[in-house]
Amino acid sequence: SGRRHPALPRRTPRIGEMAPPTPSAPVLLGFAGRMVGGGERLDHRTTKIGGVPDWPPSAAAAADGDPDGSLLHDPAAPPAEMTACARCGETMALVAQAHAPLVSGELPDGAAVADRVLYLFSCFSETCPGAGANAGRWRCLRAQLPPVAAPA
Repeated sequence: SGRRHPALPRRTPRIGEMAPPTPSAPVLLGFAGRMVGGGERLDHRTTKIGGVPDWPPSAAAAADGDPDGSLLHDPAAPPAEMTACARCGETMALVAQAHAPLVSGELPDGAAVADRVLYLFSCFSETCPGAGANAGRWRCLRAQLPPVAAPA
């Protein structure tokens, strides 16, 4: 019972394949930030695990010169079916929200996307017919403003 499993033989990955993970390589998932106080206003630029999604302001807010949506614009939440489980139809829970802007040069044409947020949802319903399977129970959504052309 104290025996170790022998290491699997390694092979060189082919072009387009990912190299197998190295057990000793450190993995950085993120940095711990300060705790959010009760009643503190969060916005779509907050990267967080769980909770309620904070949607960005609508495109109308940006067009009106109110890019943070602080005037009377409602957040641009997607239609409810986009956050519903494909297996059971229940509303999925937010697993993670990540503010992930693209800086100039990261896109092929050199454009930048200052406001891009990724949302990861999952169905945790015990009555879901897909319980025990992953297909259809996970969904990732992206919300972003249109790219801004690179400066000439």
